[in-house]
Amino acid sequence: METINRSKAPDYKLIDKINISKPEILKINNNIPLFVLNSGTEDVVRLEIVFNAGSKYSESPLISSVTNAMLYEGTKTLSSKELSEKIDFFGAYVMLNADRDYAQATLYSLGKHFAKTLELFTDLINNPSFAEHELNILLENKVQKYKIDEQKVKTLSAKKFNEVVFGKKHYYGRNIQLPHFGLINSQQLNDFHTRLYNKNNCKVIISGKITDNILKELQNNFMINDFENVSNSYVLQNISPSTQKKHFVEKADAVQSSIRIGKPMVNKNHDDFIGLQILNTILGGYFGSRLMSNLREDKGYTYGVGSVVASLVDYGFFTTVCEVGSDYTKSAITEIYKEIQRLIDEPVGLDELERVKNYMLGDFLRSFDGPFAQAEAFRSVNDFNLDEKYFEKFLEIVKTITPNKIQQLAVKYLQPHSMYEIVAGKY
Repeated sequence: METINRSKAPDYKLIDKINISKPEILKINNNIPLFVLNSGTEDVVRLEIVFNAGSKYSESPLISSVTNAMLYEGTKTLSSKELSEKIDFFGAYVMLNADRDYAQATLYSLGKHFAKTLELFTDLINNPSFAEHELNILLENKVQKYKIDEQKVKTLSAKKFNEVVFGKKHYYGRNIQLPHFGLINSQQLNDFHTRLYNKNNCKVIISGKITDNILKELQNNFMINDFENVSNSYVLQNISPSTQKKHFVEKADAVQSSIRIGKPMVNKNHDDFIGLQILNTILGGYFGSRLMSNLREDKGYTYGVGSVVASLVDYGFFTTVCEVGSDYTKSAITEIYKEIQRLIDEPVGLDELERVKNYMLGDFLRSFDGPFAQAEAFRSVNDFNLDEKYFEKFLEIVKTITPNKIQQLAVKYLQPHSMYEIVAGKY
């Protein structure tokens, strides 16, 4: 029997290529696009309906999320309790979510019960009751959560960052305020639902072990409302960042300060985005990043610090994120800028770059681990009108990018004078 030398790390090899499952594209219910990712071995199905119904489609930043949440609070024939009990009976569950661009409803079901759970799922999508009693309870719960979150410096800095980078009146920069909760009523939700939760404004993604019977069930019995003469568009707005670079949100009783340093950025449709993801990973995108090594491991200012290059449909943004003891706020800011400047001034070392590449390639593989993860990966490009070629491009750029190219991106995009600095807490 061969013994394992545990003093030596296992060998590794770089990923040459990955076989990415392409979805089968069908049409259901009079031209609703259905993307089928049939790669599961267990009798489990994930059905996701994605509507162009994020907060940017309404005048109030709250209407989208409340409309979405109310889908599970009863239909015109079933109370909230009855709906929940029936879905639970079949071992299924429903997840709802709304962000700034999209709203989605996702059903997880055993394949053998799919016909029954699909019927319930279709009912909650098409026929929400928006009952006043259920709405009042939901709003009360949201108000309580809002009040708790408003005591957290990370919430205050995040909200201020949105305002500063996109503009207070921009649909990406608007923040929910306490008075918004008192202005919501059932009629608003019903109008928003009629306008945006319809078959002309959605796509459907199904993944898991997809049998012919499941596809027939979808094609024969899955219907989304068809409302004619409704507008599902929005007006693209230019961002209007603040003219002031430094912003402070005081919270006198805070023991920590939340720091965000960032700026508007290109999004996933831009050729530089993948390179920026690599640059960001070096700076603060994983546990071995420079920010983590400096502020946590060396200085002990924080338990965690990171950075992100994020892509929304219309714009993107870059930001560093951390919470530090109030006494270390200024020192932490200095060190964050120091690490940004290092990337501008010095090419990254080959050993560090190799480590980051290995991390990103491993993380890339994990994003395709299982049929549901593959569905998420598909959405991550399809939402931006991209296809699987984006993944091939990602692999190629990660494997071939050079220290000089990373430095060029840092010079182009991370100049400290272009950054907005937000501190919430004590300064």
